[in-house]
Amino acid sequence: MTNSETELNQAREWHRKGDIARALATYEAVIEAEPDNPQACHLLGVVAQQQGDPAKAIDWISRAIALQDDDPQFHNNLGEALRAAGRHGEALESYSRARAIAPDFAIAINNQGATHLTLGQGAAAIQCFRDAMAAEASFLPAHVNLGLALFAAGDPGGALTVLTAPLAAQPENNEIRRYFTLAVMKAPAAALTSEVAARIETLFQGADAELQRLVRPALMLLGQRGGLEKLARASDGDIMDGRHDSDLSDNLLHALLTRTVLANAQAEDLLTRLRRLCLLGPKDGLVRRIPEFAAALAQQCFITDYAYAETAAESDAVGTLIAEAEDLLRQGVSKQTSADTLITIAMYRPLGGLAGIDGWVSSPELGPLLHQQRDAPAEDALLAASVAELSGADSNAAVRRQYEEAPYPRWLSTDRKSPVPLAAAVAALFPALGHAPIGGTGGAGPRILVAGCGTGKQAIDAARQYHQAQVTAIDISRASLGYAQRMTAANGVSNIEFLRADIMNLDNWQARFDLVECSGVLHHLIEPESGWRNLCGLLAPGGLMKVALYSTLGRRDLAATRDFVAADNDTVTPNRIRRARADILALPVDDPRRRVAGFSDFYSLRGCRDLLFNVQEREYSLLEIASMMCRLNLNFIGFQFSDSHIPARFRAANPGARLDDLALWHEFETDNPDIFTGMYQFWCRPSNSSAR
Repeated sequence: MTNSETELNQAREWHRKGDIARALATYEAVIEAEPDNPQACHLLGVVAQQQGDPAKAIDWISRAIALQDDDPQFHNNLGEALRAAGRHGEALESYSRARAIAPDFAIAINNQGATHLTLGQGAAAIQCFRDAMAAEASFLPAHVNLGLALFAAGDPGGALTVLTAPLAAQPENNEIRRYFTLAVMKAPAAALTSEVAARIETLFQGADAELQRLVRPALMLLGQRGGLEKLARASDGDIMDGRHDSDLSDNLLHALLTRTVLANAQAEDLLTRLRRLCLLGPKDGLVRRIPEFAAALAQQCFITDYAYAETAAESDAVGTLIAEAEDLLRQGVSKQTSADTLITIAMYRPLGGLAGIDGWVSSPELGPLLHQQRDAPAEDALLAASVAELSGADSNAAVRRQYEEAPYPRWLSTDRKSPVPLAAAVAALFPALGHAPIGGTGGAGPRILVAGCGTGKQAIDAARQYHQAQVTAIDISRASLGYAQRMTAANGVSNIEFLRADIMNLDNWQARFDLVECSGVLHHLIEPESGWRNLCGLLAPGGLMKVALYSTLGRRDLAATRDFVAADNDTVTPNRIRRARADILALPVDDPRRRVAGFSDFYSLRGCRDLLFNVQEREYSLLEIASMMCRLNLNFIGFQFSDSHIPARFRAANPGARLDDLALWHEFETDNPDIFTGMYQFWCRPSNSSAR
């Protein structure tokens, strides 16, 4: 073995262990001694690609191929560099050359499929992924990518079938877990096999997935078991007599109740009835027999802000129970009877409001309830008071009051992400952007501002998603920031600084950021464009913005529903929102105004308030957004979709069109008015930003 081979082998080992600097120094030393060493050229190209410089990678790897044309790895890695540079056609040629040299080279076949998928060539992508699996059955990336391709092709059931095995093999893999949840949330009931059910149950036992996505499939699983249907058909007497206790003891049902907003009208009807039976039934009834279910139901009622309809008889009974419980608490009585009483009260009113509850010693069933309804709100209040103030006066007292009274959203779980460099994440979303590497100086990570962070979910996602991110999160509501800080600590995130601030009053702030995220916030300002301009002023040179705004077309049914429920102009109170929800659910199922019941937000009072009774809100068309960005000297980069069908549909409708053509997107949305029912989520940057 020559000295250069020995040195390269040592450098490869350093490279494999992540010591890029030592590996790079050795590769450069070898190439200086042997300018025509193809392996050294290739490895220098690999390092350049990893450092976010595909142009340099292309140069080095092309040089290696000129010296040695029969190495499939050279051609595969050239394809990867070309793909990163947005040169997809040339990338496909490189992968084809790698396959010609090594027909069973699963990595190259998989990468070829991924390029076809990027180009919207779904059938070709699916065939490549199947070929890669045939070449190497254990190659999990091909399984995962096949699942994504099938999902993009409108086959979530097929995607779910393909993704189940990889998740079973790598249950801690963040990306596989997220893709699985995206597929299962849209898959048909027939795709929910026993293996899928096992994966769903496991996800509910963990803390690393956004469980709200799993409400629909979990309800379908419970439907397959038949318990909910039997309960819906059962008489009150049969339920009270214990004939359905086993159906109420399902662990998956309990997980749904405690870890999600159970956003389903039929389920709400059943739970409203079961709550009434817990309250008005005999003392040795449901709460005494199945305390785990009763406590779980009480947690769900709190999560929804007590959105369920309540009769006068229930209100009277709860008032009596509260008086009895407070008397017992004052006496320091700790009996099972009083524990049952507290669980029942918690189905209707938060336990933190009871006189004397601070001294209660927890029982197994009451422990989670007391934490949820007494301890956590108290902690939120303390944390809210501790947040530093960045700007004083508020531009809109009504908006601040809404979110102080009802911090939104009261989220419960979010995905754990595998951190990637910000530049790499942007390059993966927009390969043709050609943006220079983004991040702080001196090896620091990117500085990110989440403007209008609310209760913190977006800030936590950013802190987890981008490698070495330094996140600053601001919001107008202290109550929201208190919740955000508690959830940040609960999720083990430490790289976020929270500040109380109004976007309209940031004139004297000297901080600058590589990325400014503002999702679902600007459209609640009195002067959205002025607020957006303020945020533009906080961008560091070369910085990017990620913005989300409501669509006029996408929310057209919501506008009609708002007109329907606001006809009497009553003050917005919890009872007013409950009455509005009842009026909406009473509409015929085909009435467009009832479609709001398809939003998860509809199933909690704070969510419904934000959805239908927001004190300040407006929507936009894409042409209006384009005009606003022109005035702000911003260039549109592209949309970010969770649903990969949409770009493929756009390409099919507009062959050869650029994905950053907002005029064409406006035409596409006009023909497909439901594609932005959530929000427009897009990236942009100042017009003077220099591309590489």
